[in-house]
Amino acid sequence: MLARIYPEASSDPNLTYSYDPSTGYFTMRANARFGDAATVVMVPSVVTGSVTVCGAVAGEPSITQSDEGRMVTLYPAGGAFTVNIAAAPVAPFKC
Repeated sequence: MLARIYPEASSDPNLTYSYDPSTGYFTMRANARFGDAATVVMVPSVVTGSVTVCGAVAGEPSITQSDEGRMVTLYPAGGAFTVNIAAAPVAPFKC
């Protein structure tokens, strides 16, 4: 529970998301107009599942890697979209 995926920023105040810490599966549904601010999802480094995006986004998501994890940035194209992080074994924390 100390490392979980979460939406850090979105122009949709009504977005919905769920995260299963036992599998690392995450799904988020949002809606935005073209030109709205980007949606940003933070994925901790211990979550290793692949990222898929469906719906109204402009181009491919930008995925920035760091020691802390991945930052997935999506630019809305006008309409509904979803972000999924596939279930994958969660890596153990390093002490």
